[in-house]
Amino acid sequence: MKHVSNMGDESIRVNTQILDHVRELQDRVDQIVRSAGLVDSTVEMSSEVADHIRPILQLRARRRQCFGESLFGEPAWEMLLELYDAKARGRREYVSSLCIASGVPATTALRWISHLESHGWLKRTADPRDRRRIFIEATQNTIEAVNRVFQRSAGLSTGHPFP
Repeated sequence: MKHVSNMGDESIRVNTQILDHVRELQDRVDQIVRSAGLVDSTVEMSSEVADHIRPILQLRARRRQCFGESLFGEPAWEMLLELYDAKARGRREYVSSLCIASGVPATTALRWISHLESHGWLKRTADPRDRRRIFIEATQNTIEAVNRVFQRSAGLSTGHPFP
């Protein structure tokens, strides 16, 4: 029984490392995209909120690593936070990396993406350079809603948010 548990822990650790590497690569690509002027920056981001998103995502990833993926299940919220962070950093998010960030199996993540898209929280855009890849981004409504969630949080002003 212990062997099976260790395999699960190893899988979580490897998935977390893969996600970190994917983010690093995306940051590099996005720097090139930004320098070429290809990023839409019309959405007003709250710098106070943006500063809190990355540590929350890192904390939640460590929480999954320590407790396992099945104990805490908020794939939609994970995705929305990830998309907010990507937008704040001027980074484009791919479907595959968003699936990994959600902390759930890819089929479940894809269902959540479809659900969030049907409710107007995110939108998909084909990569003009590679039609096999799809970008996912938060909509204006999502950015505004996440801003409201964090700005109304009592913990935001004290520096201790844990949404």
